[in-house]
Amino acid sequence: MTRGGVRATRIALTLAETIDRSAFTKQWWLDRWCRWPLLPIAMAALFGVWCDAIWQPAWEFSAAALATSGLILTFLFCRHRTIAQSRPITILALTIVLVASLFAWRHHVSFEFQTTAASSSPTIDANVTNTLEHQPIIFRGVVDSVPRLKRTAFPNRVGATEDESSPYETILRIRMQSRRHELSFLETRGTAMVIIRGDCTHWQPGDGVEILGNESHVSGPSNPGQTDLRQWMSRERLDHIVYASTVRRAPADAIGQLDSVRLMGLRLFASFSRSGRHVLLETVGTEHGPLALALILGQRDLLQPDVRDRLLVTGTAHLLSVSGLHLAIVLGLVRLITSLLDCSQTAQIIGMLAIGIFYVALTGGRPPVIRAAVLIATLLLAWWVGRVNQPVNSLSLAAIVLAWLMPGEVFSIGILLSFVAVATLLTTSPQNPRGKTAAALAISLESRFDEIELQSRGRWYRWASWCSRGVIASLWLSCSVTAMTLPLVWHQFHVVSWISVFVNVILSALMIAALTTGIATVVIGWLTGGVIASFATVPATLCRWTLQTMDQILIVFENMSYGHVWLPSPPTVWIVAFYLGVLAIVALTHREKRRFWFIGWLALWTSIGVVMATRVSPLPAGTLEATFVDVGHGTAVIMRTKPDAVWLYDCGSMGNATGRRRDIEETLWSMGVTRLHTVCLSHADADHFNGLPSLARRFRIDQVVTPPGMLSETEPALDMIRQTINRYHLPVKTASCTEFTDELIPSEVSVIHPPAQRLVGSDNANSIVMRIDHGGRSFILPGDLEPPGTESVLNQDRPLPGGVLMAPHHGSTRMRADEVLQWARPAWTIVSGGRRAAQPKVREMLSSAGGRVAITARQGAIRVRMDADGNLDVRSWKDDPW
Repeated sequence: MTRGGVRATRIALTLAETIDRSAFTKQWWLDRWCRWPLLPIAMAALFGVWCDAIWQPAWEFSAAALATSGLILTFLFCRHRTIAQSRPITILALTIVLVASLFAWRHHVSFEFQTTAASSSPTIDANVTNTLEHQPIIFRGVVDSVPRLKRTAFPNRVGATEDESSPYETILRIRMQSRRHELSFLETRGTAMVIIRGDCTHWQPGDGVEILGNESHVSGPSNPGQTDLRQWMSRERLDHIVYASTVRRAPADAIGQLDSVRLMGLRLFASFSRSGRHVLLETVGTEHGPLALALILGQRDLLQPDVRDRLLVTGTAHLLSVSGLHLAIVLGLVRLITSLLDCSQTAQIIGMLAIGIFYVALTGGRPPVIRAAVLIATLLLAWWVGRVNQPVNSLSLAAIVLAWLMPGEVFSIGILLSFVAVATLLTTSPQNPRGKTAAALAISLESRFDEIELQSRGRWYRWASWCSRGVIASLWLSCSVTAMTLPLVWHQFHVVSWISVFVNVILSALMIAALTTGIATVVIGWLTGGVIASFATVPATLCRWTLQTMDQILIVFENMSYGHVWLPSPPTVWIVAFYLGVLAIVALTHREKRRFWFIGWLALWTSIGVVMATRVSPLPAGTLEATFVDVGHGTAVIMRTKPDAVWLYDCGSMGNATGRRRDIEETLWSMGVTRLHTVCLSHADADHFNGLPSLARRFRIDQVVTPPGMLSETEPALDMIRQTINRYHLPVKTASCTEFTDELIPSEVSVIHPPAQRLVGSDNANSIVMRIDHGGRSFILPGDLEPPGTESVLNQDRPLPGGVLMAPHHGSTRMRADEVLQWARPAWTIVSGGRRAAQPKVREMLSSAGGRVAITARQGAIRVRMDADGNLDVRSWKDDPW
């Protein structure tokens, strides 16, 4: 036992004895402990997980606190029962310490196991290096989960095979058993996420496979505001990410003993999952089938990005998460069938519990559906034994179960939103008469007389009154949930949607209809084995019509002016302050007055949050700032001459078929930016413009600048740019070396290429080349400049020496880049590129003139500041974050 454990227990006992002296406080705590005994246990469990995740103490500390509190509790109950009965607050404090220590130890052991597994093999440490190059890897293992089918983010490639040109890719979770080292396979441990192009869902859990591919090195965030993928891998217990070129069956003697019971169950669920996906896509259709998959089976990977954004801005993203409503509909259908079959109450409850467990496993056992399953299971058990169900205790039990099963997920956004929404519904829903005051009971009795008086009215009047009350109650619940989840949604997704209050009420009936018909479609497909799909035509058609109606309603509300707003997120501490304020209102104010206190607190918190979130990061006076965002093989340069004068040079990346550039958006949001004065598209290559649709949706753009004739080209990739410009009514201006003046661009910025008359050559040759003279130095942005455009630029006046040059064509060693370097004579050359730009020969070529080189692929986002005196400050996000 360590001194830390003894000291912690002593402090807890002293605090408990101090609290114990207050009769009012003691009675207040006892009343709530007796009513909700699991609530303090759940809070202690979450606190223990949070402490271990944040502070990461040694496991001996948790073990010492656990042993100490356990021994004291045992001693009090066994030898001094009178003390235990007279000091219940002391017992509660010791119980909280015991539970917190237990769950802290559970969290620590859960992640310690992963670290041990990842470092158990010397071959892994010897072969994985901290480089950007993908490491070739060959290993054998066992498929350890249900395969996932998702849309690929990469467009079709010319000359690709059938699998490589597929719009899908499959994700397999492999439990590694051996790894190729030189000419033999050595035993290893670990878990790998394998990504392979094409539909490979025929691989089932328990299949022994041999993987040939490239292992991707996962480093920390490369841009400001970006999520750390290493934390996600830690939560998922993944040690490797492998992009596979070949997946084949491993030799039978190469796979060790398997956990046959567990894998047999996974194979069963994988078979049902694949069959359900096939039935829904075939009967509902490819247009609305992915949304049906997300609603019914929780398979969200096939959704289009525009559908995801539509659900997000309308506040209906919860439709993508299988939760309590889904489970309630499934169990409602089971109860209806068992009632028609005249089954006993016990048989009905057992049937609902069995089907509920099966549905939870089928949908992947995600945290929201597990939470819903625990709530419904406790309700069914209370009904079975004839006891009154306490929703707070049920919700606390769900938190305890999740904290034990998934300690790394309890603070994920999905779980937090799920619990906040359910807790809000429990708090704002009508209360039972039990426990009400005399005044509340009198009001309830008076409302009963109103109901009796209503019965004397006409049928249509009663129906209209019932509907109006239902709509008002639904609007109140929807408004309450929206208000309580607003800080979390704003912080995680950067969107504030108040239109969701109405959308959720309108879609509630349609969602129930879509779920019911969709579940019926899947069940019929299972029962017929997928052979007689015509049996599922009727429910599938109804499901498709319902989803189509829902989609049309969402489109209307998505395009509604001022229905939502995209904003940078407020600081995390401000999010915590909101919920602490809510807890204070609930604990310190009377129930009848809470609504007014909450509305005032919400208005005050939101006003301050908007000011904090939209405060643009400071910029010293007279300073030119350029931030090169790490977008892989592409370009995005955020330029600022004043704190609120922000413009963008290019906004794209190769392989971005979805049109979404989260890296650019997150960098802008981290700077507090909500408005772009100008977006300059240097030329008609997709890796320089394909992020514009997403940026136009999330930021205000005052104008778009293009080279002459760019938007009149017939390249199909430009269609989405033309559609975006028309949809958001973006003014377009043409930039050439002969004519370009604009009040939104600083006067020190000049365009030195291309000419007004396009050169004969590629789009690269007609790239916009910008020159910015500032502080006695020059800043050059050449796009993908190549001959014959290179000759045109070299014939211009030489820029001021000792400045900054963005390497043409992402640091390509061809296209006469060395001549541009000699012409510009920069002190720094910045390369915006992917793995190809990280090759040593690129740095050697660009540094041959004596200047320094920075590469986004190696160093992450690069920020260049040039003050009025010409002093340069160059920092990289990975090496020296700002």
